[in-house]
Amino acid sequence: LRQKGDGYALTLRSKALVRDLWVSFGDTDVSVSDNAFDILPGQEVTLTVRSKATLDTLRKALKIEDVADAMQGRAQ
Repeated sequence: LRQKGDGYALTLRSKALVRDLWVSFGDTDVSVSDNAFDILPGQEVTLTVRSKATLDTLRKALKIEDVADAMQGRAQ
């Protein structure tokens, strides 16, 4: 996660297939350019993150999980 222009860029990569990836920042007010996506082995995906929160706050709040786990946590 790094600052880019007036927002942030989050770059994700994986050596293995990642299905239904979900990016969240807990209770921090954040807009992410994409969510609920796959990453192919060796692929790199860069998302745009918009928030008034500081980079340090976003890094501490960042959580990456699969969609099913993310939705289960919201239902509780």
